[in-house]
Amino acid sequence: MSDFLRNVRRWFRRRAERNAAAAWRRVHVGANSHIAPSAQVLGWRQVSIGHHTVVGAESWINVNDRRSDRPVVIIGDNCFLGRRNFINAGEFVRLGDYCLT
Repeated sequence: MSDFLRNVRRWFRRRAERNAAAAWRRVHVGANSHIAPSAQVLGWRQVSIGHHTVVGAESWINVNDRRSDRPVVIIGDNCFLGRRNFINAGEFVRLGDYCLT
């Protein structure tokens, strides 16, 4: 297989992965919420972020057990997670509405 075809396939695979991640974000993030581009979310399927919520730059949300279909990390409405926050969930983490960290 030529290098050109290998690169084209790699490009399409990466694009599909980005589109899948964007689709998960649309489903699990409420309206008018903002997640900084440098924030990392590992385990989108188990994360739910409410409306009007901000996740700051260089923050991490990590779900350790990704086998569950229910949300493991729940962040309420009107929350603000500042820069460099780290949330690591084993079984369950919930930040209520109007939470500021």
